[in-house]
Amino acid sequence: MTVQHKRKVDNHENAQLWHTRLGHISRDRIKTLVDSKSLEVDDLDHLPTCESCLKGKMTKKPFVGQSAIASSLLDLVHTYACGPLNTPARGEF
Repeated sequence: MTVQHKRKVDNHENAQLWHTRLGHISRDRIKTLVDSKSLEVDDLDHLPTCESCLKGKMTKKPFVGQSAIASSLLDLVHTYACGPLNTPARGEF
């Protein structure tokens, strides 16, 4: 008896693995690839919800803050305040 192949090559892979490898494509796209025999997966019906896809689809509500509008000159002033700074300089100034 001779062994022709050292190990069996399994062409059927995990649907989640292909979902990730192909850039998080949808279940319908994976099904299209399976139907065209470009891809063989075993568990397409049991593809779990991808946490990365859910996070990518989340949106934040726009920031709604109060904006102060100046009605007269110097009614609203933007300044930067800091100090005193004790920075040593040449000649101890």
